[in-house]
Amino acid sequence: MPIETIINKLRNTTNREISFLSDLVSVAIDEAWILENIPRDIPAGSYHRNLLDLGDDYELVLASWPVGGGTVIHDHGSNDSHGIFRVLKGEISNRVYRLENDDRVIFEKEVVHKLNEKGEVHKGFIHSMGNHSENEVGMTLHLYSPKIVNVKFWDPATLERLQRSA
Repeated sequence: MPIETIINKLRNTTNREISFLSDLVSVAIDEAWILENIPRDIPAGSYHRNLLDLGDDYELVLASWPVGGGTVIHDHGSNDSHGIFRVLKGEISNRVYRLENDDRVIFEKEVVHKLNEKGEVHKGFIHSMGNHSENEVGMTLHLYSPKIVNVKFWDPATLERLQRSA
């Protein structure tokens, strides 16, 4: 099973370079596994996050995106996580922002990732993601190192920092 292969390789090495993480999420994953892992009740307008594995210095996540679903603007926490995501189903938009000051971000660009395309998340990266498909659930596989903690969020309407964190 491809996910177990990824987990075993992560557990047996300390390599967390982006190229290594990218190679790991490139494994062949069959359509049957993808369809079996689409949650029945994905929150409308949001997304479903399924933690597949959590190590001392990484996390492997399967995200499912309903039509119209997405995240709020966020960073990748106080650990300055970096990582990679791969589209397993549908098309996923990635809206990238840059920090103007501690309380405000500015929109820079949007990239739409199609089936099997990957996107990188670098230290200090701020973005929002969402399902770009008009008629199908999207699915992405994410691998981050170190694990994500103390995420900051920004309001999509005002671009001002929200006072909550996760």
